[in-house]
Amino acid sequence: MRQYSLLVADNRSDYRHSLRILLDLEGYLVQEADSVEQALEQLKTSRPDLVLVDLRLTMDENEYDISGLVVAQRAADMRVPCIVITAFPSVETTRQALRSRGIEPLAADYVPKGNGPQAVLDAIVAVLGHPPAADLEIDLERRLARYKGESLDLSQQQYDLLAYLYAQDERVCRPAELLEAVYGENVPDGQASADKRLERLVERLRIKIEEDPSNPRHLIKEPRRGYRLVM
Repeated sequence: MRQYSLLVADNRSDYRHSLRILLDLEGYLVQEADSVEQALEQLKTSRPDLVLVDLRLTMDENEYDISGLVVAQRAADMRVPCIVITAFPSVETTRQALRSRGIEPLAADYVPKGNGPQAVLDAIVAVLGHPPAADLEIDLERRLARYKGESLDLSQQQYDLLAYLYAQDERVCRPAELLEAVYGENVPDGQASADKRLERLVERLRIKIEEDPSNPRHLIKEPRRGYRLVM
C-alpha cells in the first residue's frame, strides 16, 4: 500500500510540529509550509494528495485574515482536496464567514483547532479513505520494476536512476550525485546542474512511470536542489 502525502500549511511552528508527529505515526508522508508563498511552491513541485491549511495563514490575530484560502484555491485548481483548519469558534461560524465571501466550496471539510488532533485524523480519512495499492513497485533484489502491475521495459540507465532514487527513501539527490550513480562520472555541481543528459533521462523515465509526465507524482524535481522519488 502506498502512503498518502499531505501538505500542512500553518504559520505556527509548534502546531505544525505537533500535527506532523501525529501524522507521521499514522503513516502519512508530511510536508510543511509556514506561509502562503511556501505552500504554493510546495503544491507546484510536489503535488500532495491532500492539503491541510490554516484559514488565518498570515496573521492569527487578524479576524479578517482568510489568506489560507489562496492555497485552497490553488489546490482546487489542481484538483487536490483541501481541509481548512480554523481557530474560529465553530465550524458553522467558519462556514458563515466563508459563505459571505462566496468561497465555501474550496474546502472538502473544516476542522476547528479546538477539536483536537483526532478530529483532523477523522477528517483526513473521510476525504481520502484508505490508500490505494501502489502503482509503482520496485524490487531491487530481482532488479525488477512494475507500473500498474506491468513489468517496465527500462534501459540500463533508466533502471539505474530509478533504483538509486528508490534506495534513498525519498531523499533529494543532487544532479552531480545522480550523474555519478548512473554514468559513473564525477561532475562538479555547477556543471552537473546544466548537464542535459540527466534532464533527458528523467523525461524518458517519467513517460514510463507517470500517469501524466507533465504533472509527475513519483519522480519529483525540487528546484535548485535535485530529484527525489516518491512512492
